[in-house]
Parts: sequence; structure tokens; C-alpha cells
Amino acid sequence: MIATWNALLPSNKQAAEEYSGVASYICYNLWKARNDLLFNGKDWSPVEVVRQAENEFQEFNLIAGPAAGDRGHHDPIKSTEEASHNLCWSPPPPSFFKLNSDASLVGDIGGLGFVLYDSVERPTMAFSEPSSFNLIFQGEALALRVGLFYSIAEMIDDIIVESDNLDLVKYLTDLKTPPQDSITFVQDIGYLPSFPHYCSFKFVPREINSVADSLARRVGSIGCRTL
Repeated sequence: MIATWNALLPSNKQAAEEYSGVASYICYNLWKARNDLLFNGKDWSPVEVVRQAENEFQEFNLIAGPAAGDRGHHDPIKSTEEASHNLCWSPPPPSFFKLNSDASLVGDIGGLGFVLYDSVERPTMAFSEPSSFNLIFQGEALALRVGLFYSIAEMIDDIIVESDNLDLVKYLTDLKTPPQDSITFVQDIGYLPSFPHYCSFKFVPREINSVADSLARRVGSIGCRTL
């Protein structure tokens, strides 16, 4: 794999940097898992290593800010504008799929939406349907669960899941207990990733999740399931 690393990287520079960054965190967490097994007797599963690596990489991106060489000339307004222009969705690696999900809640009208992409940025499935829930967090969890159900039905083995609900992603990646009024929603999702060969959860800003957001919001105007 090391010998063919350059061939595996996508041509898109931003996507290539992201893959390299994740790979670095995976190597670091493999080293941590090795030490944990050697000194503490704790055996990490491959899924736990990858989830922890992706979680740390996402947290780093959220707080990293401008490059070290530019910090002396930091312009907050300019940095915010540049960040908004630089936000873009990136396709999954070859043979992987990416699931983006979202929910909307306007008054008592709830909507779920998701879109599934292959590695050449082609949407293979788009979905929206009305749903009943009391909290937007519950809707976000329902949308993600429905998306995973359909992905499993399509026999997809390797999938990256993206959501713009940071709390939901943290509950799924850190394996912490969610609020009591939403615990069943999150637990249902936690059982599903045992079916695909690989499944990871990633937080993305709303700007990157705009297609799934639009699918969830369109329920208010059409009022029925579309697939």
C-alpha cells in the first residue's frame, strides 16, 4: 500500500490532503492501540481505531484555524470569508460510498432526507419523506438510520456517513450515552454498522450537507415519500 500511495490519492488537492491527514491519524492510533494492548491488555478493534482517528482528525480541523505561517497576519473577517468559499464536499475513496443525511422540523412538520454517492461523485440514491419527531436531534438520528437501512439493503460494504449534527456524531463515535429522550434513536444506529464491512461517522458543516438538507426540507411542500 505504501508503494502505491500516490496512485490511491485523488487528483483533487483538498481531498488528497484530507486522505493524507486521516492516514496520519490512523497510524498514530494504531501505535496507541498497540501500546494499550501491550501495557494495559486492552484490545482495540479495527473499527475503533479508525473511528478514533477520524474523530481526532475532525476535531483538529475544527480548531486548527489558519496555517502557522499566516497567524501573524490573521484577519478574522477575511479568514471567515475564505473558509466559507473553501468549504466543499469531497467524494469517498475508490470502492467506498458516502451517505449524507439531514432532517428538518418546521412547526409540527418533520422531514428526513439523505443522498448516497459513489466514489466518482455520482448520486446513486436520493430520498426524502415526512416523519414525526419532537426534537431536531431525533430527526437527524432517524434520517441517518433510514439512510443506513437503505445502504445495507443495497449490499454496500464500505460507507462513510456524514451529518451536520455534531452532537449525534460525537455520541456515535465516542460511544457516550445520549439524552434519555433520544437514546433509542442512537442505539438503533449503533447496531447497524456491524453489517457493513466498514462504516464511519463524520461531522460536516451545513454548507457541505446542502443536498441532504434540501431533500429534508422539500417534504414540507410535497408531503410524501420520494426515492
